[in-house]
Parts: sequence; structure tokens; C-alpha cells
Amino acid sequence: MEGEERERRCPACGAGLPADRVGERCPACARAPGGPPPIPFDAPRLAGFFPALWQTWRDSLFSPNTFFRRIPSAETAAWPLTYAALFTLVGMLAFVAQQPLLRGILAVLPLPVRLRGEFLQLTPEAEVLLVVLSPLLGLSLAVAAAAVLHGLLALVTGARPEFRVTLRAVCYAFGTLVLLLVPLAGPALNLVAWLALWSIGLARAHAAALWQGAFAVLLPAVAGCGLTIALWLFVVAALLRGTPR
Repeated sequence: MEGEERERRCPACGAGLPADRVGERCPACARAPGGPPPIPFDAPRLAGFFPALWQTWRDSLFSPNTFFRRIPSAETAAWPLTYAALFTLVGMLAFVAQQPLLRGILAVLPLPVRLRGEFLQLTPEAEVLLVVLSPLLGLSLAVAAAAVLHGLLALVTGARPEFRVTLRAVCYAFGTLVLLLVPLAGPALNLVAWLALWSIGLARAHAAALWQGAFAVLLPAVAGCGLTIALWLFVVAALLRGTPR
């Protein structure tokens, strides 16, 4: 009887399976029988919230090739979005916590350098606001990034990938934000790791070539860097023109 009871529960989400549907897709999470093992955070109540969060973070960062192949095993987007929101909050808390360190470094630098670095400093009110809004910012970034990457991946593969797979892959790459805990070098480390994980995640989740995932990720990144550099050059040129001789 215990064996029959276990068979009538989905191993991914724990939902009960009707006796006449054993061997079919789970009606709750759509996992196919015999499919890849579930991602722990897709159904955190099975292992417990924090163990599932830890296992998902560990597997996504240290075994990405295996982990992201499991992305299509379920249809849920609620828990992946929650994962993205949580790690955005962690990243923002790390950024805010390092503000005193940034102020201390700027205080000993020459005045011209100090003035240029003032835009990185936040008022206490801005720090609180950013922390409070960070989960919403994370959700917005995840959906917007997934939409852009989804379109570019479809363009380069010539296929029509499932958006929910792209969204889940994007969300589960947010674990790199813990690198913001590294003083000073954290933002650069996170950027490199994030781009790499998105590239691997998209390719493995959609069974595409790695270069196709990298193309979808790096094209907007390079375009964004180019626009940023152009904007900085424009601002510097405008300031130089306005400087009295």
C-alpha cells in the first residue's frame, strides 16, 4: 500500500495523482513520468524552504550544465520568480551594506576623483527605498530580460522556444547576485558570472548550441555597453565645451 501511495504522488511537486492518471503528466506541475529530477525550489515544501533554496542555488552555480537541462521539467513560474526576487533583495542588501566602505575610500582620494565618485553614494532614504523595492525590481528585470532573450534566441535558432522555459532559466540565474557580497569587486564578478550563467542556462534549457545562448545574451550586453560609452563621451564633451578657458 505504501508503494502504491508513493506512486500516486508527483515526485516534483508532491501533488496527488488520480489512480487513472498514474504514468501520465502531473496535472499540477506538468512533469512527465521518468523525466529529469525536479528542481528543489520548484516545490520547496517537499525538502523545506531553505534546504530547497540552498540546493537550487548550489546546483545552478556549480553544475549549470546539468541543472538547466532540468528547467523544462515543470511549468511553474511562481517559485522561480520568488527565487529571483529573493536574490535581488540579497544583492541590494549587500550593495547598501558596502556604502560606508565606499564613503571611506572616497574620503581619502583626491578631490577630483572624489567628486566623480559621489554618484555612487546613496542617501539613507534612498538606501531604504532601494531595499524595499528590490524584489519588485528583480521581478521586473527577470520578465524584461526573459522577453528580450527569448526573442533573440528564437531569431538565432530559427525555432519558437517556450517562453516559460526562458523565464525559468533567467530567474534561476539570479543566484550570482550573492557575489555582490564581495567588497569592491562584487559588481564586476557578478556581471561576468551572470552573463555566463544566462548563456549556459538558455542553451541547456532549450537544448540549443552554447554559442546560440551566448549570442542571445551578449548581443544586448554589448549594445548596452556601447550606448553607455557613447553617453559618457557625450556628457564629457558637453562638460569640456562648457569649461571656461
